[in-house]
Amino acid sequence: MFMHNIRKKFLNLSIIHQAIIAVFIGCCIFFIFFISYVLQTNRVFKNANKAYAEDLILQLEESIYSNYNSLENTIHYISFQADLQNFLLESDPSQKYTYFNRVNHFWANMTSLNPQIIDYVIIDKNHSTYSLLGSDVTLKPVEEIGPSVSLYATTNASNETIFVMCSQIKCTNILLSTNETIGYIYMILDKNALAFQNNTHLFTSNTHLRLMTEDDTCFWENKVTDLSDSSDLPAPTIQHEISDLGIKILAYPKQDTTISILFNTLLKYTLLFIFLLIIVILLWTLFVTYTVKPIKELTDFIAKINNGSLKELSGQIELNGYLEIHTINNQFNAMLKTIKHLNTQVFLTTSQLYEAQLSKEKLELQYLRSQINPHFLYNTLESLTGLAAATGNREIVKFTKALSSIFKYSLKGSAEVLLSDEIKIIKNYIYIQHIRFDNRFFVEFNIDENLLTCRLPKMILQPLVENAIVHGIEDCSSLCKLSISVYKESEKNLLICIFNEGIPIAPDQLKEIQQQLANSQNFLQNQQPKNIGLHNVNNRIRLTYGDPYGLSIDSNVEGTTVSLRIPILTVGGK
Repeated sequence: MFMHNIRKKFLNLSIIHQAIIAVFIGCCIFFIFFISYVLQTNRVFKNANKAYAEDLILQLEESIYSNYNSLENTIHYISFQADLQNFLLESDPSQKYTYFNRVNHFWANMTSLNPQIIDYVIIDKNHSTYSLLGSDVTLKPVEEIGPSVSLYATTNASNETIFVMCSQIKCTNILLSTNETIGYIYMILDKNALAFQNNTHLFTSNTHLRLMTEDDTCFWENKVTDLSDSSDLPAPTIQHEISDLGIKILAYPKQDTTISILFNTLLKYTLLFIFLLIIVILLWTLFVTYTVKPIKELTDFIAKINNGSLKELSGQIELNGYLEIHTINNQFNAMLKTIKHLNTQVFLTTSQLYEAQLSKEKLELQYLRSQINPHFLYNTLESLTGLAAATGNREIVKFTKALSSIFKYSLKGSAEVLLSDEIKIIKNYIYIQHIRFDNRFFVEFNIDENLLTCRLPKMILQPLVENAIVHGIEDCSSLCKLSISVYKESEKNLLICIFNEGIPIAPDQLKEIQQQLANSQNFLQNQQPKNIGLHNVNNRIRLTYGDPYGLSIDSNVEGTTVSLRIPILTVGGK
């Protein structure tokens, strides 16, 4: 049953896909056999090369320890030499000079016997330094030198790696305090001092060996390369550490010539297989070009149209093939012309509907902007009458100027203004309300001066300030604060907050107002809307800038805050 389903699905595929699957399966079988054979053979040779490299590493390690022990015996021999002991113990300068000449002559003989020793350095108990050749080498502080011989790597003045073997010098005079430290000796060694050997087998091997210091600096290898450049080397196959000497041995086993011959043979058969495969593909291509390719081009063309590509929908297709293919090509192109004509009609109808919707929204916006709270005009005139009876002409002139500036501002000019102009009108409005309410409230402005050039709809703040005074401060018996704050909520949004310390809104009423602001798009359909000032501002903002912007309100025992969120738009339109 399973094989039947597989066969059915295979037959339902196109000829191209069937051919591709057949070729793919054949290639997979060949390459699986090829790769398995290569991996198995490579594994055998790698294991043999690895075992051989490990044997070389053991030989090199034994040679390093042998050289180290020889150098260690040398430094002990020098430390116990009688002239050196007398030089460090002598206090008479002339006699000390005589001993130093003898020590220098002895050092010169030792250096000639072992060319891997570059220089000797002695430090006495007074921390005076004496050297055979005066080498410029960084020496380990004497406080860090222990009773046993130690070895460390450093660099010379030419930035070449060298080794320094150091030890304490103990007193051997039985008449004095024996085993007392009377000085310190440093033996400067060539970088090849530890690896120096006569084993030519290491240099003729195919395995690449490298000796590294603790900071991964190569100081010896059995192949001629640039010691400072390891970028062309792969990761080492074997890494062995000689921890007590601070040295690492890296091994890079190379393939033997036998496996290279094997790979060359396999490569020849692979090239033959590829050549035969290319011939089969060329024959198949000739068949597909005149049978399957035109149908594939048609299905691809239809798929692009189905994905919404207007370029193909408005163009034509050209199929090369037999007579049946040309018939399909002509009928399909005729269908494309019909679809293009229908799309043109649909586009014109949609454009007309869109223009009608824009006209409707424009009328709604003009309607909302034309709403003026009559209570403000009535209360202003009432205050003007009371002021005329109680004061002189100077206050009346100031009062009427503030009132006329508001009327002039609301009736003339563009629909969008600067924030600075809107704040001036708010200050005039607050001056009028101060006279009306006999200074029963005070105002705080918290405005970032960098935001005064931002643009916003005209007369958008006055209804909010009026709402705060009428519904929050008017019925409050104590002195109240009215705060107007403007700041950047984000890089794109401006937030204007109007806070009053007056009577807070009842929770049920607050929830109702919040729901009404959330459903503010139904405001125009309400014949007798409540909170017309808040709805007016909210709908103006949403019709102008979109749904993410508008009003939000919150109230608690401390007071009521109305927040207006609009995009940041400057004079340049950005």
